[in-house]
Amino acid sequence: MSLDTQPNRYFHFIPYDLNRAEEVLVLTLCREAGVDWASIASSLMRQSLQTWRWVMLVDANTIQEVTQAMAAINDPRIQIDMVDSSFGLACSVRVEATSAGYCCLLHSQTHIEPTFLEQSLWFLATHPQIASCTAQVTDGVKTWPYGFEQGNRFLERNYLSGTLVCKRDAYIASGGLDNAMPVEYADWDLVLKLARNQQWGYTIPEALITCQSLDALGLVEAANERVSTEVRQYVAREYGALIEQFPQIALPALRSYGAIDDHIPIANPLGKPAHVRRVLVLMPWLIVGGAERVNLNLFEYLTLHGYEISIATTLLNVQHNWVDAFAQYTSDIFLLDHFLHVSDFPRFLAYLIHSRKIDLIMVSNSYFGYQVLPYLRSCCPEVAIVDYCHSGDELWRNGGYPRCGAVYQQIMDFNIASSENVKQWMVERGALPERIEVAYTNVDVEYWKPDPLARQRVRSELGIRDEQVLIVFIGRLAGEKRPRMIAEIIAKLCERDPDMFRCLMIGDGPERGLLTETISRLQLNTTITILGRISDQAIRDNLAAADVFLLPSETEGISVAIFEAMAMGVIPMSARVGGQAELVTADCGFLIPRDSDELAEYVAALQKLSAEPLLRQQMQHNARQRVEQHFPLSGFGPHMAALFDKAILQHALNPPANVSTGMGREHAIQALELQRVERALDEVWADRERLRSQAPTHTLTTIGLIKQLVKRIGGPIYRWAVGHGMPWLVPARQRLTVLLRGLR
Repeated sequence: MSLDTQPNRYFHFIPYDLNRAEEVLVLTLCREAGVDWASIASSLMRQSLQTWRWVMLVDANTIQEVTQAMAAINDPRIQIDMVDSSFGLACSVRVEATSAGYCCLLHSQTHIEPTFLEQSLWFLATHPQIASCTAQVTDGVKTWPYGFEQGNRFLERNYLSGTLVCKRDAYIASGGLDNAMPVEYADWDLVLKLARNQQWGYTIPEALITCQSLDALGLVEAANERVSTEVRQYVAREYGALIEQFPQIALPALRSYGAIDDHIPIANPLGKPAHVRRVLVLMPWLIVGGAERVNLNLFEYLTLHGYEISIATTLLNVQHNWVDAFAQYTSDIFLLDHFLHVSDFPRFLAYLIHSRKIDLIMVSNSYFGYQVLPYLRSCCPEVAIVDYCHSGDELWRNGGYPRCGAVYQQIMDFNIASSENVKQWMVERGALPERIEVAYTNVDVEYWKPDPLARQRVRSELGIRDEQVLIVFIGRLAGEKRPRMIAEIIAKLCERDPDMFRCLMIGDGPERGLLTETISRLQLNTTITILGRISDQAIRDNLAAADVFLLPSETEGISVAIFEAMAMGVIPMSARVGGQAELVTADCGFLIPRDSDELAEYVAALQKLSAEPLLRQQMQHNARQRVEQHFPLSGFGPHMAALFDKAILQHALNPPANVSTGMGREHAIQALELQRVERALDEVWADRERLRSQAPTHTLTTIGLIKQLVKRIGGPIYRWAVGHGMPWLVPARQRLTVLLRGLR
């Protein structure tokens, strides 16, 4: 490949064999002038799935432009074909001729993100009842979230971008594309043909397709009005009967003690440069959090020093709001539940290890990640395995992740703990101390440092005087962090001096509502402000303005937020839990024992700081000095990389105990059964909470009654009419909907 435009953050997806038979045939109509064809080619060559062939269908008007654009790209998988007949017929001819099991229509105005093809093929290969797959579309500002889930609304408009993957057999059985519909609606025509065969598709809930303009692709609400009368009549005539028999396809539920399928449905052997080490990280989610920030710091160092990172998340139904942050360091990111049934997680992870030639697995706070290790050890004995434990929680799964680390230690190469406290906790529960390494997470003291200008600006904006003490909390608003206790501490302080303290609470979580109620009940609305989730820069600015960082947690390892606060010259005040004593010393902060007097001790310590400004200044200086001298981030990356190298070498010389295939499979089955039971319990709990919070039924207004009558009586009449050649009703219905929405 002569075109190498991959920035360093991208995983190097190098095909093992350029002449290998393709898994997917990619087809693009090239009839527009001015398209950046080299850029589209680059997006294909950056695909994590490298077993593709791209056929560019050109006409007489674009043959010269396309040929010139592709001249610099030497890749045997790219083919330029002259088309004399219709685009639809040309596509069908090539789909029937390919040996690939899948075909992809790639729109000339879209680019596909690196994992799009791989996720699509894995979804289709593991869901026999689904014929086609696409993903959400973004222009970088807005995301078009709609797709196949719209079902029979496709009879009114097209919800697709023009880029989708289809099973070859389903494509052929549907009759494929023809010239009846304008070429810009080729994907719409194809999926309606699939629907006529009682087959449908799935939209990956992730923006894996990008474009310059959603409007240009017809992916805005107003675009539906631009559909011509002829096209509407064609859809009504050809597919109107589907209104009453549109395919209803549900994704399968997890079966009790279902079998594990070991079959790998697609082949994607990747090459690997000799100097590269590859690490697969199993994480629960990609959200803003302390452990996640540590991983970001680690990935930044590793990707600059010869490592390539693959990430797989294992929690279900989670909003991964920090994907973009991790995408700075790798494009090999898989949010598993977005494209896989949970029963396929184990074999996909095994596939990922073999496809990428992974050197080491790191489990990072993923409970399912631990549970699947016996399966991965049984089918991937060549890979080294470590975990990284930040803290234990006696109230969650009898110890949480360190307990898992101790239990699964014998099939890992060794454990890594973020503090001596976590290591000792594991040893007390049976882990071998010689197989546990300690690596403090540390902090970037160049980014997190005092900023007098930001301090003055933020305190002025908040109306905080120089003599007032600003307390900051950063963390998840959840029970283990005890955010409501902070409100109780502030209330006690205000009893003596109602104007001396202000408090900012940064973060979000399940206890936000209870915290808000507590603040209101204690009449602290002018003293405590909940900021929710904010950017790193905003966190930094607020810490610059702060005097004290307050963290009365039930459990901690060593808090990443305390590292950052101390680096900013903020006095830490924490519960004496976990490894906090390894970071916070008496000259720079306060550690309060968890006992019956802790509330009073927090209050006394804060009153002492408020009464002694010189003590505050000295402790703030000492806090900064301590992390600067003993815990700089510059030491974390090299230490972890050295531990990874040690694990890989140790595994080669003295591998841990292997696991039989049968035992590995049974462990995976048990892990899936636990997932099934937990999901069932979550549903029961949700139903309980819904019933408890259900408001009394209110009498419908006149407008509400009108809306219900229109929906119940007019709906069946409308569907019958559209299905019998009256497409003009579609825009009429839209106008009526807008009118009813405007009524109150």
